[in-house]
Amino acid sequence: MRLTSLFLADHAEAVRGKLYVTGGAWDTLNVRQLPAVHPHLSVCVVLEVGWDDTDTDLDLQVKLMDADGHSLLAGKIGGKARAQRQPSARPGDTAPLILVFNLLNTRFESAGDYAVSLELNGVPVGQARLKLRLIVPPGPQSSPPP
Repeated sequence: MRLTSLFLADHAEAVRGKLYVTGGAWDTLNVRQLPAVHPHLSVCVVLEVGWDDTDTDLDLQVKLMDADGHSLLAGKIGGKARAQRQPSARPGDTAPLILVFNLLNTRFESAGDYAVSLELNGVPVGQARLKLRLIVPPGPQSSPPP
C-alpha cells in the first residue's frame, strides 16, 4: 500500500472514484485574530492499494496536531474503508482508494506550525504541513512631519 497524495483543500468530495477539489494543495492559513476558528477544512487522501489488501477493511485515522504533538481534534476522525477490485482487475493490479475527511469549525489557539497526519492500521503513513499565521493589518497612515 502506498500513499500517493495527502493535501488540504477548502472543500473536496470523493464521488465514484473521483476527487473533486476546490481550493486545494495549500499549506498556510492567514488569520487576523486569535483564537481563530476555520469553518471548513478538507483533508484529501489518495492511496494505491495492493492486490492483497483490496476487498479488506483498512482502518484510517486523521490527526491534526500542533508543534508539540498535541491534538486539536476533540475526537477521532476516520474509520474503516475498503478499496474494491474492479471487475476487469488482473492479479497484481492495484486499486485506488480516494477519501476526504472534513474538519468543521477547527479552533486554533495560537499561530505556528501544525501537521495533519494520516495513520493506516495504526501506522503513520504521511502528513501535510499547515502553517497558521497571524496577519496584523497596518495601522493608520501618519503624515510625515512638516
